[in-house]
Amino acid sequence: MGVGSVSKPRTLNSLTDGSTSAGRVATDDKGRPVAVWTQSAADGSSRAAFTATTSTRSLPKWHDYADSTRSDILGTGRSDTMNLLTRDTANPLLTFQARPWADETRLVPFGDFDGNRCNDLVVRLPGGETRLYTPVCGGLPTPDSAYRRLSRDWSAYNTLLSSGDQTGDGRPDLLARNAASGDLYLYAHNGTDGFLPRVKIRSAWTGYKRVIGAGDLNGDGLGDVLALDGSGKLWRYDGTRTGKLKDRVQVFKDWGRTYKDVIGAGDIDGDGKNDLVSRDTSDNLWLNTGTGTGTFKNRVQAGDSMYWKTWASLA
Repeated sequence: MGVGSVSKPRTLNSLTDGSTSAGRVATDDKGRPVAVWTQSAADGSSRAAFTATTSTRSLPKWHDYADSTRSDILGTGRSDTMNLLTRDTANPLLTFQARPWADETRLVPFGDFDGNRCNDLVVRLPGGETRLYTPVCGGLPTPDSAYRRLSRDWSAYNTLLSSGDQTGDGRPDLLARNAASGDLYLYAHNGTDGFLPRVKIRSAWTGYKRVIGAGDLNGDGLGDVLALDGSGKLWRYDGTRTGKLKDRVQVFKDWGRTYKDVIGAGDIDGDGKNDLVSRDTSDNLWLNTGTGTGTFKNRVQAGDSMYWKTWASLA
């Protein structure tokens, strides 16, 4: 088990015979690491410099927080931790933690809010205060990490979620459902450093037990939303470039009755399609892999209760 930064190392340059090498790390104005590495021949000649920054990074994959180019599972642990489960092609499953985060903290995996090519996090504290954390790539925030307060009290929302870009501008957006009315609101990214005023995009979603940010399920580049009703039917609402949602399409029937967590977890199996991860009341983990057309294959077990019962929530 690891604690703190989870980014895997990368080679800046390789030594050659008869040379020496030394490096240093600084940060830019957004706190992102910038590494400068120098290398020269043993007699001091042929000096060369290598610099690694985040400026040429590709866009992060949905739900990739370990900076491994694969999707990860986030959540809170039962011992005041923020948990991250990750893997890449070379390593088995690894759990990293940051603390202290109360069990009741709610995490919303968000895309790249500030343009540094790292996925960010919206966090609602138990008292309702909601914050935006923009950690460096491969890092988990602690409560006292730098953040931007989104609201002093968003406890009126029983669901906060992000499915990526809802408006077609290439930036992730935030959705929120009011607990009393069931109305669903869009907080669209304003293109700089915040959100536009909220806009109601759906009314009276009180019949849905869960509303899930699923990412882009059909390959059109827009975020889609899943909703689970009281009869066990799972519905998909495709995104549009207006920020609104298309009419619902049934995905599963008689589904999810024993699930206490359902998350759109990104591309878990590495096939380029976003998947669905669920945890049942016995703490077993299940995976429904995506087809890329807005539907999912039948579930397969992805984890047992001995491990997952130590998690208070999944995100």
